[in-house]
Amino acid sequence: MNPMARFLSSLLTLVGITGCQPSVQDDARPIKDVIEAYKDAPLGKSINAVSHKLASSEIILLTEGIYENGKPLRLKVASNNQGREWAYAYTDESELLAAFPNGCSFVAMQFRDAFTIVERDSRFGGIFINHTDKYKYLIPREVFDEVNVALAATSGSKTKAEQ
Repeated sequence: MNPMARFLSSLLTLVGITGCQPSVQDDARPIKDVIEAYKDAPLGKSINAVSHKLASSEIILLTEGIYENGKPLRLKVASNNQGREWAYAYTDESELLAAFPNGCSFVAMQFRDAFTIVERDSRFGGIFINHTDKYKYLIPREVFDEVNVALAATSGSKTKAEQ
């Protein structure tokens, strides 16, 4: 094999291996910047990087009434045109206020905890993140396994399939 072909082969292998991994640069950016960077990317190309960043993020979930410690958490949800309920989450207060300028009941928690709640309840079609078009991101149930893998990779814990 000539040296140029060997070089191109190595380069293609490297690009193929690293192409789907979140970049070190993504780790340093705020979650809204990561969502914006992947806004026009297909879900298959963005879900790993966005999930990886969400793993270390706190999010805000809407609740039905004020949440009281020790009582069941009742999430405020909305149904899509197929009748599937979606949990609504916000990455910060400005996104929450963009959706509900007069305020509403909510609870803040780590994304991985919120994801576990939604994942365990089969009525949910997914998680709708943020309100503004610039930072909106949808995580449908169909990619929950990929989210689990990304969450496990960021914590060193076992994935759902390994448990």
